[in-house]
Amino acid sequence: MTTPLYFDAYTTAIETYPDDNVELEIVDLTFQGSALNAHETATFNVKVTNKGPVTLQDVRVKIKALNGAQVHFTGGSAGFFGEIVTSPLEHDVREHESKKFELFSGKNPFEFKAGEPQPSSDLIKVTLEDWTADLSHIYTDHTEARPKVHATFNAEVFQE
Repeated sequence: MTTPLYFDAYTTAIETYPDDNVELEIVDLTFQGSALNAHETATFNVKVTNKGPVTLQDVRVKIKALNGAQVHFTGGSAGFFGEIVTSPLEHDVREHESKKFELFSGKNPFEFKAGEPQPSSDLIKVTLEDWTADLSHIYTDHTEARPKVHATFNAEVFQE
């Protein structure tokens, strides 16, 4: 039995939604001094921007260290790693909205440690790991009156 084309298109639309509608940005980067030195640490946050009509729930990101850097959660007792996966964002990222991960004791939630000296190169990469689609906005805010949808009654009216 084959799946109706509507469901295939719907599934593809959800699977590819982030490609055109979600932006990730490394923000609030802080480190001591005016330049990052070998083996120094920096803290940062991740901003998730939703440019489309689907609400993003339970957003998790993967933070991967590159070119000799290492990452970890700020305040964590564990050491630094090659990559970490976050817990879900505390709040939904609604349509046309941006959210950042919650601060840890007033500090950025993530930290990385630079590796050996090197020319300018990528040190961390953030990717969307997982999310859940909430379509309520589409089903409620995009259901206004439509002039093409109407009914009329037609009858001849006679003299008594």
